[in-house]
Amino acid sequence: VLLSSVLSLHSQRPRMPAGYAHGRCPKFDPATRAQQRPPGSVLRGADDPLRRVRRLPTSVRITVPSVILSILVASVNGYALVNWRFKGSDLFFTILIFGSFIPYQVMLYPIVILLREMGIYGTLWGLVLVHTIFGMPILTLLFRNYFSTIPEELFKAARVDGAGFWAIYLQIMLPMSLPIFVVALILQVTGIWNDFLFGVVFTKPDLYPMTVQLNNIVNSVQGVKEYNVNMAATLLTGLVPLVIYFLSGKLFVRGIAAGAVKG
Repeated sequence: VLLSSVLSLHSQRPRMPAGYAHGRCPKFDPATRAQQRPPGSVLRGADDPLRRVRRLPTSVRITVPSVILSILVASVNGYALVNWRFKGSDLFFTILIFGSFIPYQVMLYPIVILLREMGIYGTLWGLVLVHTIFGMPILTLLFRNYFSTIPEELFKAARVDGAGFWAIYLQIMLPMSLPIFVVALILQVTGIWNDFLFGVVFTKPDLYPMTVQLNNIVNSVQGVKEYNVNMAATLLTGLVPLVIYFLSGKLFVRGIAAGAVKG
């Protein structure tokens, strides 16, 4: 099904009107142009569906750094909140979790102003920063709950051997935390890849992610409704989350179960 849908996309390439063949200039009266225009050609040119789908790598350039940064920051936060408690750590964790319940729409305008002042509004890195910030609260909660299930004796033994903050994190915590990292990976990939609101607000039209482009293709009101193009774009957009789920479903269940008992 996916192969036939992709092939149908290639069949939507703009066709040169018959009047241009062999270097002859076509007649530009309305009747002749109506006959020369192939069905659905209004969507082509600047709004060619194939050109929109070819922007799939833009979503990859947004998703990969956002996922890596948010998981790294959240894992360090959860590790520090469990094993390196500092004064006010509980208050910090409470504020961080409270932030995850604030509706995104309430914070759009302040974030737009902040990104504009930083000079990164309308860029990919501005959107990456937004996804990283909004992914930290829930991921920090997951990592904190998971790290609290790891025996404290391992941490104390490493401290006695002289291991520091980063040595314990890299050599003890990370090798034992594969399930929760897979959980965080799935949550972030699906959340960022399927995001529409941040993509349409914090980027420019030439940097729109695939979800925004899919909306523009499916909801276009010009020309003939090309359902094969809509289906192909939908399948390509949903392919990445499906592959992630199929490859790491068992580890996802293990990670969720491990972080749900204690914390």
